[in-house]
Amino acid sequence: MLSRTPVPTAPPAGRPQRCAASNPVTAQPRFLTFASLPAYEWLDRAVWVIDPDSGRRLWSNRAGFALWPVKAPDILDTLAVRGVAADLGTVMDEVRGGAIAHLSWRLDRDLDREPLALSARATGILTPEGRVALLVTAHAPRTPGAGTRLQSEKRLLEMVSRDTPLKVILEAIVADVQRECPGLLCAVHALRDGRLHGLAAPSLPTTYTQALEGVQIGESVGSCGTACHRGEPVIVSDIENDPLWRDYRELALAHGLRACWSIPLKTARGDVLGSFAAYYRVARGPTEHEMSALQSAKHIAAIAIEREQAAAAIERGHEQLQMILDALPIMIVYVDMDQRCRFINQAYENWFGIRREDAIGRQTREIVGDALYEQLWPKLSRALEGEDVRFERESVDALGRTHYLDVHYLPHCDASGRMIGHFGIVNDITARKESEQMLQHLATHDQLTQLPNRSLFGEQLQIALSRALRNGHRLAVLFVDLDRFKNVNDTLGHGAGDRLLHLVADRFRATVRASDTVARLGGDEFVVLMDEVDDNTEAAVLAQKLIHVLTEPVSIDGQDLYVSASIGIAVAPDDGRDPATILKNADIAMYRAKHQGRNGFQFFSPEATAASLEHLRLESDLRKALERNEFVLCFQPILDLATGGVVGVETLLRWRHPELGMVPPASFIGLAEETGLIVPIGAWVLEEACRRFANEPLFADLRVAVNLSPRQFRVRDLHEQIADILARTGLDPARLDLEVTESSMMDNPEAATRILQGLRDTGVRISIDDFGTGYSSLSFLKRFPIDCLKVDQSFVRDVVDDEDAASIARAVIAMGRSLRLTITAEGVETDEQFAFLRDESCHKAQGYLFSRPLEIDALRDWLAAR
Repeated sequence: MLSRTPVPTAPPAGRPQRCAASNPVTAQPRFLTFASLPAYEWLDRAVWVIDPDSGRRLWSNRAGFALWPVKAPDILDTLAVRGVAADLGTVMDEVRGGAIAHLSWRLDRDLDREPLALSARATGILTPEGRVALLVTAHAPRTPGAGTRLQSEKRLLEMVSRDTPLKVILEAIVADVQRECPGLLCAVHALRDGRLHGLAAPSLPTTYTQALEGVQIGESVGSCGTACHRGEPVIVSDIENDPLWRDYRELALAHGLRACWSIPLKTARGDVLGSFAAYYRVARGPTEHEMSALQSAKHIAAIAIEREQAAAAIERGHEQLQMILDALPIMIVYVDMDQRCRFINQAYENWFGIRREDAIGRQTREIVGDALYEQLWPKLSRALEGEDVRFERESVDALGRTHYLDVHYLPHCDASGRMIGHFGIVNDITARKESEQMLQHLATHDQLTQLPNRSLFGEQLQIALSRALRNGHRLAVLFVDLDRFKNVNDTLGHGAGDRLLHLVADRFRATVRASDTVARLGGDEFVVLMDEVDDNTEAAVLAQKLIHVLTEPVSIDGQDLYVSASIGIAVAPDDGRDPATILKNADIAMYRAKHQGRNGFQFFSPEATAASLEHLRLESDLRKALERNEFVLCFQPILDLATGGVVGVETLLRWRHPELGMVPPASFIGLAEETGLIVPIGAWVLEEACRRFANEPLFADLRVAVNLSPRQFRVRDLHEQIADILARTGLDPARLDLEVTESSMMDNPEAATRILQGLRDTGVRISIDDFGTGYSSLSFLKRFPIDCLKVDQSFVRDVVDDEDAASIARAVIAMGRSLRLTITAEGVETDEQFAFLRDESCHKAQGYLFSRPLEIDALRDWLAAR
């Protein structure tokens, strides 16, 4: 009985290999070898190898096995050669001479099936023993319901992927097109060095294809030469009359060819590889169906040719490839199924300290050693079962340095899917790992202090809080804010501030327990996580330690700086059961510590929360108050103590809240200053006051005084803004007094002098408000371009009953008069105070003794009544 004889073992080959006949003297034809037979496995043509001596079948492909199954006799007695009965010996005489025998073959298959008439051809093939056998190919009759074009394309692409010989693939493509479009005679040409070379044209006359072999492409070089020259399809429906065929017309017509449609084959980049042509024996153009078939065939042919060229380039550049692989820093090894090494590159040699010639043929265990082999075996065994395995591992080299390796075991299968070995690709990713670790550190740590940042601290707090809730223990969060840190940045610069923060971080780190976490949230804010505290006393002790370590001065640029901290403490789970709540409540407690005088700590309490929420609500309402017109201006009259006449008014701001009523200035002015809202509010106050007093005759002789807040005083181009307001409102600059607090000027005396001079240049007068509460000196007063001193009401209040207060008031008045400044006393409430100030020659006064602050209409009435 017949059986499909397996292909004898031979080295794998991508294309059919030919070898010379065994006679060393006489030149013999070159035949295919058995090594090329796998390429024919998936052809739609039947292929058999027949022993010429016994007539037995030695091998067949799938299509051949389907036509000649196992039940058929496996001996061929005779073959009909060119229609004349002949035995196998006659056929073998032809093929041994290198000829192709064309056969009309009546195949008797079995008793249940009709004999099959085949048109076949036979050539010689060399067996592994060196004998010439018969290679017979025949087209199987097309059965109803055969595969669609999609199935054909799939089959052809599979042939390409399995490195089937190019000629076999192209002939299969041609056969599929001709079968789908009866009457077409197809040909495939390759373009090399500007000339066309035939690759497959099984249906065209040999004399025609030989005559066109190597033709130079160009304009009017038939359909194929022109298509390759232009890089676009050329459709010639009448060769006899088309000028593109003038030099080749007679040749084509002599072979009965009347039409030729050629499509260039291109690479993915658009380079022309050759052409796919279809001839027809009648002058006509292609149908839509035929063009579709040609386009489909063109793509597969181009893929096959491009792949073939790439394979050829790889073969030509084998040594260069070896050099490239050796130059790569990646370790590469190929191991067969017996775990014997078949290839290594230079990097592999260097890593394991073994020469290539010593490694080839040895087993993996011998090369890497027993210990490493045992570590790798769980992964290696999966690769030997056909699994693509990739993993990372640490390795220590001979110098004790740790390396991170990316290991990839890539299975290698033959054309039938059988595992024949695997590649080991090992990449040293130490640099990448170190970069990843560095990036991870950068993403989770503060760059200045190298402490955990807000993101990492949040993760650690979440983990600690979950553990605390699960195990029933407590944890504490200490929110630390440095006091008056802004002064350091403003006076010494941000570089000094950064060095201060770095030193503070070092002190904090050295103070906390090993189990505690210190983080920097940003700016001058630090936070400490105390995991597993027994009671609040532990948190209080640590807070006191953190405050104490700051008592020692910090030396920056040779200057000793003293810094303190305010600390808020929240304890979980009492003060919150999630990270956001714990941090928020610790922050609230910190602000409470600041309000208690700074340089201390406070625990969170519900009362502090309520006060903080009220503070937030007031801030939100304050942001909307200006646009809602909730602010009201009041004016307090200023009297000349010598004449008793009204010489001016001080502008005072009030907030009429829609729900809270009239909000005292002390409740919102500080908040406005803190949030920066004082700048737009102050601009509104200044412009509104100027507008009210600009053109009303009743106010014509009065000066109007407006306070500038410390933040307003630092606004860039302040004098230009004030000049613009005066121009818009029409108020005479000589009638405007700008009151600046003593502390505003003393923060930066040099800058303050420039600002004050700019204001004076606009024509306004400058007053120092609340004089005596700051820390100015006579030398500074002489430098400042000012016009008036306003004595703070805290000194005026006790001038009658307290001799110290009276002495201070006398000194301020005397000092001001000596500098030829106008002196105005604030907060005059009694006749005795009035008499004292008048006797000391104070120039002006204001206070409840004369009038409370009045809204504009009430001021009009008050002035009219006087």
